[in-house]
Amino acid sequence: MIRSIINSILIGTLGGALAVGCYLAVGLATHRQNDGLSRLVDYIVLTPRAVPGLMAGLAVFWVFLFVPFLAPARSTLFSVWFAYAVVWLAYGMRLIQSALMQVGPELEEAGRLVGASRARVSRDITVPLIRNGLLGAWLLVFMIFEREYSTGVYLLSPGTEVIGAQIVSLWASGAVDVVAALSLINMALVGIGLAVALRFGVKLHD
Repeated sequence: MIRSIINSILIGTLGGALAVGCYLAVGLATHRQNDGLSRLVDYIVLTPRAVPGLMAGLAVFWVFLFVPFLAPARSTLFSVWFAYAVVWLAYGMRLIQSALMQVGPELEEAGRLVGASRARVSRDITVPLIRNGLLGAWLLVFMIFEREYSTGVYLLSPGTEVIGAQIVSLWASGAVDVVAALSLINMALVGIGLAVALRFGVKLHD
């Protein structure tokens, strides 16, 4: 039980930050691009949310089971993080894109006019200007990862326990008292994330 709590905190904090970093990389690659590839990526990122969490978790399980170089990572926390990051890709990308759209195009154009490459403009202009948006995205992703329960069920194994998957497993075995305790802890973690998000001025309904 203690390990599932620790793993959930790690998934929410470090895993959430890493997921936001991945979403940011994809967002920057398609930022202000009007070509067919960018539009295709826009549709592809919506695909995981069209699949129920249980099905997505099962798909990730099969990927880690049958792809040889990924097989050793199946029994690690990386597999759970990967499943969460993929399932919530659409939501994370919308958070990043909304932050990127707050940056005026003239600021990036000014950087390119003085000879900066697109990567330099992203690193020195775009990313510093959206740091508050990135913080807000991380806090929201933290709350999502903490309350997620269906995706990690098929990936549950010794060492990869998270609160959500443990609750589902224990409920099936009839351990209602432990389920109640873990649910309370999970609510507390989400509440802490919500309080911090509101403290930093994150608007949950924008």
